[in-house]
Amino acid sequence: SLVFQTMDHRDAITAVEFEATGKFVLTASMDGTIRLYDIANPTNNQKPRLYTYGKPVNDLLTAPNGKTFFVANNGNNNVESIDFTGKVYQTFTGIHTMPVNCLGLSNNKKMLVTGGNDKSVVIWDIATGKPLKTLLGHTWKVNSVSFSKNDQYLVSDRKSTRLNSSHLVISYAVFCLKK
Repeated sequence: SLVFQTMDHRDAITAVEFEATGKFVLTASMDGTIRLYDIANPTNNQKPRLYTYGKPVNDLLTAPNGKTFFVANNGNNNVESIDFTGKVYQTFTGIHTMPVNCLGLSNNKKMLVTGGNDKSVVIWDIATGKPLKTLLGHTWKVNSVSFSKNDQYLVSDRKSTRLNSSHLVISYAVFCLKK
């Protein structure tokens, strides 16, 4: 049954994520806000904790430390690790040449993967904030990224394109990370 719903954002919701304890849900939006909802004690009239990020958010992901979260925004080509006060703890920068659309976390919690409008996928070392590998091959912007359970493979997709009413083109790539 439905436990909770909200219509607080003023633009499209781009990410929904449980925070580390599982008691709260984070939502992010193109309206430039990030909201935190208490789902352990849900009410449909609750006021969320609000953070005005100031830039449209493309994706949001809880960081392994459980205290910060990664934000991909439409305002620049970086990913920031921030807390709910807005303090930036880490910036993943220098590789993407266009906005980052999507984020993924390795199962060992040591790597962050990003996909962007620049048609690239970048794997980052979370501890150092440095890129480990840049993967190329997409012919359109990357919209989704995910590691396999053993972190040996990475799957990514690009925008689906409808050629006409009967043909839908969907492109994806699978990268082997270990030999």
